[in-house]
Amino acid sequence: MKIVFNKALMAASVAACFASPLEAHAAPGQVYVNLFEWKYTDIAQECTQALKPAGFSAIQISVPSEAKGNTNQWWERYQPASYRLDGRLGTRQQLADMVNTCRNAGVAIYADVVLNHMANGTGTGEAGSSYNGASYYPGPGYGSADFHPRCDINDSSATNVHDCWLGGDLPDLRTGSDKVRQATGAYLKDLLSLGVAGFRIDAAKHIAANDLKAMLTIAGPLNSATASAFGMTKPWVTGEIYGGFGPIDSTERAIYFSLGSMNEFKYKDVMRDTFNRNGTSISQLANMLPINDTSPNPRGLYASRDATVFVSNHDLERHNDSLTSRNSGKLFNLANIFMLAYPYGQPQLQSGFKLTGNQADDTTAVPTGNIYVNGTPNFTNWDQQHRWREISNMVEFRNQTQGKWQIDDWTTNGGDRVAFHRGDRGFLAINRDDGNAWVATFRTGMAQGQYCNVINGLLNSTKTACSADVVTVHADGTANLNIPGMNGAGIPAVAIHAGQKIGAVTGDITPPSVPTGLATTLVGSNSISLRWNASTDNAGGSGMKGYNVVRDGGAPAFTAGTSFTANGLLPNTVYRFTVSAVDNANNSSGPSSPALEVKTLALGTCQVQINFQVTDNTTVVGQDVYLTGSGTELGNWDTATATKLPGTAWPLWKVSRNLNAGTTYQYKYIKKGVRPLQWETGANRVITVPACGSAPYTVPVSAFRQ
Repeated sequence: MKIVFNKALMAASVAACFASPLEAHAAPGQVYVNLFEWKYTDIAQECTQALKPAGFSAIQISVPSEAKGNTNQWWERYQPASYRLDGRLGTRQQLADMVNTCRNAGVAIYADVVLNHMANGTGTGEAGSSYNGASYYPGPGYGSADFHPRCDINDSSATNVHDCWLGGDLPDLRTGSDKVRQATGAYLKDLLSLGVAGFRIDAAKHIAANDLKAMLTIAGPLNSATASAFGMTKPWVTGEIYGGFGPIDSTERAIYFSLGSMNEFKYKDVMRDTFNRNGTSISQLANMLPINDTSPNPRGLYASRDATVFVSNHDLERHNDSLTSRNSGKLFNLANIFMLAYPYGQPQLQSGFKLTGNQADDTTAVPTGNIYVNGTPNFTNWDQQHRWREISNMVEFRNQTQGKWQIDDWTTNGGDRVAFHRGDRGFLAINRDDGNAWVATFRTGMAQGQYCNVINGLLNSTKTACSADVVTVHADGTANLNIPGMNGAGIPAVAIHAGQKIGAVTGDITPPSVPTGLATTLVGSNSISLRWNASTDNAGGSGMKGYNVVRDGGAPAFTAGTSFTANGLLPNTVYRFTVSAVDNANNSSGPSSPALEVKTLALGTCQVQINFQVTDNTTVVGQDVYLTGSGTELGNWDTATATKLPGTAWPLWKVSRNLNAGTTYQYKYIKKGVRPLQWETGANRVITVPACGSAPYTVPVSAFRQ
């Protein structure tokens, strides 16, 4: 979205922002980069040459739909002429090839998508599609009836925010209509069919939450190759909520957050104000960024799991309202270093083409031609911030510390100096002082040894030496450091992590076993409690660290034990969970399979887990035992929807179901795979579910009544 800054409006919107109560999380390999206006063929080569080696999780690509006009302006990309996947970024086939190349390199592709509006004016798109603003778009088949009447957005109501025209001139789609939902959903589905793994929803708050939910439902799951590669079934989603939610109420806000995370624009304000000393300082950052629900949160930021964060993005770098690479000097570098080290939100790096001047710069044309020529990149016209040594090297710091979602030994020395460590996995110190060095003994939390300061260099291939300065950690976990001030040479920071230790043993490259037995222990209206069987690490391995629980293909939540509760969920909504195991060398198993699908209860309902089990040694290949009975939870005696009992412990068949507390159910077992379908003989079985809050109950084992 092309942003027009209104500082009075921004100040008002901050006070109106909403912080979700969802739990904080950590995510392995979670850093992604916006390769703004990069061509698909260049992205494919960048995946293998730079992004995979650095440990990036994903790339956000520029809007892939056909854009208006041919003047090579960046903002044209946010005005779709059609949903064709051809244009100056490349062809549909080049997009598909790039997605495949990056997926094979372990890098997911997220597409920036515009679903709220279409191009204004009259003209021809970059792939040849004609259009006439708000009346004729033959590509998706839109006519005048598919747009809201023109009106200006003034934040007077949620309807005004959703249905009026962005900027006063962008034709606003009737996203509540089935026709528009089907067309936009088909566009997303098309991208998923090519292997795209997620979406950044431009102008998300200007689309009613239920409309957006309907579009994503039509889009459906990831394709099988992408789902298998990244251990997720639903697309990753983040939405642009610029200027806060305003008049949108808490009920609708909760629906947005149920779909994915949201861009937290207040984060860039925190980075700008602290590093620029705008009435505060970096020493206050620990009191401003909530790593969990009990953390201080004076500016009302989103909960960590709900936030995608950045120092600047493609809109902000064209203004003076954030730290940028062209107007902030070393402060931009330091802010990105801090973002990658501190456990709040999912970090995005911005990397686009070079701009000039200090004011809004909408007239710099997108560079023509490719970045890569004969396999070699030429960045003359490109910022390539994601390749800057001190920023690129911090991506692996983020990955190494994901299992330690904590801040230890937060240390300040005046307002311009901070240091902290992430358990025993990583340590960071920043000296923002203009002139004076910071000379001190720091508690790093790290094991004794020598580490590379990744701000300046990395280990050699044999792990016997660093390419730049070395940090020595003593037996008590301390290190003596001399960090120059801002006016010295280089970036005034020190960062070390467990993956950059000289002589570190790297023999454990075997992941632990995949967790089994994922099941619910308690389901409520707003929470789901899970448990699973413990995994084991390989013999001689580094030992088990814990588990990553993934909900709906989103960012994992780390837990050291074999149970987890997901809070802040919507009532009467289906969620999908997987769990993977992580050892102390940060090797991760594959996700549990199949994904566990659980539906939260309606408000005011309580359920208890009941473990059903029955023996039957008369089954043959192709025959299975099922459970059916009274009540919606047991299928209302409908054999077509009966619950299958896995027979992995044959002749014992067992399954768990969540039933309403204090309720009596009748049930029977049936066998399918024989003709006719076979019911148990005799009277119905009966169970009365224990009271709300009871532990799971296991029905005594008995034989199938033949």
